[in-house]
Amino acid sequence: MPENLSLWYDDIYAAIRGFVSFAGGSKRVGPKVFPHKGDKAAAWLDDCLNPDRPAKLGPEELILICRLAAEAGFHGLMEFLARDLGYEIKPLTAQESKKRAKKARRLILLDELKRLEDEE
Repeated sequence: MPENLSLWYDDIYAAIRGFVSFAGGSKRVGPKVFPHKGDKAAAWLDDCLNPDRPAKLGPEELILICRLAAEAGFHGLMEFLARDLGYEIKPLTAQESKKRAKKARRLILLDELKRLEDEE
């Protein structure tokens, strides 16, 4: 599907709009990003994705949109960010992602245990 390819996006706004379109439009995505906006969530999201408008996404909303895109199988947004920032990426399967998160959590707990033992 062409809208899932980052090479189609010239800027972050276009990449996010690509995901919003892929996911069914602002009326479907807006309420997930701005649940507190009620009926105005879709219009607010549209304003945030228009560089000429004063409304902008906060860091939490951007991360949420990236997460929603990944969950939907849309990689164009992450590919745009990686290319723009000079990174290469490879999407992980849900199972691999959980496995890595579990390993990271285990390492944090082991470090905390070591720190507590060293304090004694």
